[in-house]
Amino acid sequence: MNSTVQGALLLTVVEIIADSVKAKVSTIANWCSEQFVVSLEIRNTDEAFEWVEYWLNAQPYAKTNRRLLLSTFKGNKENDFEPQIILTPAPGQHVFTYKGNLLWLKRNTNKGGGGSSPSNDFVSLLKPKESFHLTVIGRSQEIIRELIADIQKTAKEMLKQKPKFYTSVYGCWYDRSDIAERPIESVILPDKAERKIIQDLHWFLDSAEWYKERCIPYRRGYLFHGIPGSGKSTLAMALASELGLNLYMLNLSSRGMNDETLMNLIHDVKDKSMILFEDIDIIQPARDEQAKDSGDRVSLSGLLNVIDGPSAREGCVVFMTTNYKDKLDKALIRAGRTDIKLEFSYATSKQIFKLYKRFFQRKATTSLETIESLCNGDNYSMADIQEKLIENRTSPKGFIQSL
Repeated sequence: MNSTVQGALLLTVVEIIADSVKAKVSTIANWCSEQFVVSLEIRNTDEAFEWVEYWLNAQPYAKTNRRLLLSTFKGNKENDFEPQIILTPAPGQHVFTYKGNLLWLKRNTNKGGGGSSPSNDFVSLLKPKESFHLTVIGRSQEIIRELIADIQKTAKEMLKQKPKFYTSVYGCWYDRSDIAERPIESVILPDKAERKIIQDLHWFLDSAEWYKERCIPYRRGYLFHGIPGSGKSTLAMALASELGLNLYMLNLSSRGMNDETLMNLIHDVKDKSMILFEDIDIIQPARDEQAKDSGDRVSLSGLLNVIDGPSAREGCVVFMTTNYKDKLDKALIRAGRTDIKLEFSYATSKQIFKLYKRFFQRKATTSLETIESLCNGDNYSMADIQEKLIENRTSPKGFIQSL
């Protein structure tokens, strides 16, 4: 056997031994990892991913780490429109201490995309997949459970009573942080109807056990109907702001909306949220079969399914708005699907007076009686009155003359 063949055989044997040792070392390392460490993975398809970001931003490590990722968070203070800066560890490996324990953090990012919507739509495909992988030495889950409790506490403070507004875009929810909260005081309705609805909502949100004991589906539905520009959608936004609940706003006539897309969107709604179906009069019974056959619009049966059928969400509040109540199918607004109906009509003199007083404050010197005499017989929506106020923003007298 010549030296070349001997060398090749020796090299082969060395490679086999090296691969064997490597495999054994890897097996031992995996065994030790399974036996002596506890790990936790959080993906950005879950709300908890943001919670971890808030928690990491509050840790001392965020102030000394030199590899950072910047994101923004809109504050929960009243009239706070400036976003806060959140600094978290950048993708890669990080090591720091937590309650005297070494904590390994690995942030993974896959720019290939993938979102939270089960419909696998275009927008979600553009969204990068991310995850946090947290690891501590030990066999007990105690330190990880303490960590989760701290993360929840930090997130609760950051998100305290702060609602989020969402709109649907190509089959997935888009966070509209640019939409400002609406204080309930900005909504002026006859007979303080907004306060009666708030009382009803407080009762509903506190009555989960009451519904369960009586075997009643835990859902609440409201129909806001009336003239355009009267504040139907605005009231829904103000109620969400007042109660600190997320509001999901759906336009059933938007592009790409059909029964399947609607079902997937409702599936992604978070618990204890509000859902707003705007202009539901586009759902016509006569077009129901056509909608089913074409698959390019929402059918009546598809809408009923997500309101109180198998796909309906428990614990959620549903608002529906329409300018044409008479066009609605009776099945859509029957008792059990629509619990409270509220009509929005033309602005009353008292509504105009209250809005006038709020707009001009101390400069508003005209009496309610004068406004009543000026508006007698005239039909103004609240949007009309607001437009007149803006046009005459420097002149209370000019506004009164415009009436």
